[in-house]
Amino acid sequence: MIRPPPKRKTAAPSDAIPHSFDLKHFDSRLFPNDPKRARWIARIYRNELVAAGAIARVGKSLVIITPKYLRWLERKTVEVGDFQSNNPKMRAATLSVGGEAS
Repeated sequence: MIRPPPKRKTAAPSDAIPHSFDLKHFDSRLFPNDPKRARWIARIYRNELVAAGAIARVGKSLVIITPKYLRWLERKTVEVGDFQSNNPKMRAATLSVGGEAS
């Protein structure tokens, strides 16, 4: 009896967020969505990011470790609380979900 060859695993889809990347090529799908802002976040929260294992230096580049960075972001969301944006579209979306009008 001849068996068919085993199926190979396919590569991850191209829209998957990479496991790690440097700040120059910060993924726009992650907060803060911009390499310039990401450098600011890395500078302000450097000690916290290093302690969380979310950022590492490889040569001259700072590299974001995505799973640990996402975990760090989740812990930070508790501190945000009830954020109200000055953007009218965002404020309207918040109110339609059930927020308070001010």
